[in-house]
Amino acid sequence: MLFAPTFSLPQPSSSTSLSRFFFSTKGTFFKLFFFTMELVQQLCNFTNEYTEATKQLRSFLAKNWNKLTPDEFYVFIGLLMYFSIVKLPRLELYWST
Repeated sequence: MLFAPTFSLPQPSSSTSLSRFFFSTKGTFFKLFFFTMELVQQLCNFTNEYTEATKQLRSFLAKNWNKLTPDEFYVFIGLLMYFSIVKLPRLELYWST
């Protein structure tokens, strides 16, 4: 099944320019055109449902799993983007100071 998110774009007030209005906050462009809140919420729901259905097979999930939230998902996507831009020779180096 294809997922085609629908949304209506807010209208800027007469005192703001269109580009300044749409891109005034971090991630606004990204959230409007790539990972809308509806899509992210659905991905979080699917992840949480899958984990609930399979956590009996993996005992470490039964006690340590917290439901995935949209904010955590956006952080994960941000990390993937960062890792693709900043190339380091070993994964551990991303976490070292």
